[in-house]
Amino acid sequence: GEAPKGGGGLSFAASLKALATVPTLRCLALAALAQGVSTNLLEVAWKSQLRILYPNPAQYSAFMGDVASVTGICTGAMMLVSPLLFLRMSWSNVASITPRFLMVGGTAFFMAAIAHHRGLLGQSMAGYGLAVLGAAMYVFSRAAKFGFFKPAEEMVYLRLDAESKSKGKAAVDVIGAQTGKSASSLLQQALLLLSAGSLIKIFPVMLFVFVLTLRQWVGSVSSISRIEGMDAAGEGEQRAPEPGARGEAPLPGPADAQGGGAGP
Repeated sequence: GEAPKGGGGLSFAASLKALATVPTLRCLALAALAQGVSTNLLEVAWKSQLRILYPNPAQYSAFMGDVASVTGICTGAMMLVSPLLFLRMSWSNVASITPRFLMVGGTAFFMAAIAHHRGLLGQSMAGYGLAVLGAAMYVFSRAAKFGFFKPAEEMVYLRLDAESKSKGKAAVDVIGAQTGKSASSLLQQALLLLSAGSLIKIFPVMLFVFVLTLRQWVGSVSSISRIEGMDAAGEGEQRAPEPGARGEAPLPGPADAQGGGAGP
């Protein structure tokens, strides 16, 4: 139950204990878990459709390279815009932008992919449209992680005491961010076994889990706002940390963007 010496991360058991005793940290972990699961589900579904459109590895890599470049540009833009949004809007509204936008765009992607698979849409144009829509959602999810999610998370940590802040960051990282991608991957593997290896056949189930996790994300944001009074903060307290001064990783490069996954 003790934090490891030398500033290392908490063990899994210690992380669970930290989350069990502090409601705000528990909500942050649930939001991070939802962020990891939802973005990973969307990314895997999108890339499966992209490989159908671009079976040639060279074409696939070229498309992903373009997406990586756009991701870097959009991430930088969001990191510059987010402090202004936190000043003009409530914390909960800004923190909810990502899950609400993903719920609309991601649901549209899954529904279009299912309709395309059943022959309800034109083959060539629908395939390219799915690639572009999925790419847009992927770029947004990656950019919003550094532009909206991380700044909102840091503003919550500023309201916690020193011990909760120190243990909380490690606990949220272990239980939330790192577990999110793993849980999503395990779910996909189990569903693939049940569907005889056809990913498109489990898109309806993936969509259900996708929407469920995003609703949990929005609910966690509302709970944090209520518990910590985030929306009642004055302008000075509401200001988001400056980009690069929050302690997160800097603007991700092409390699990071192509690496995929919602985990840090």
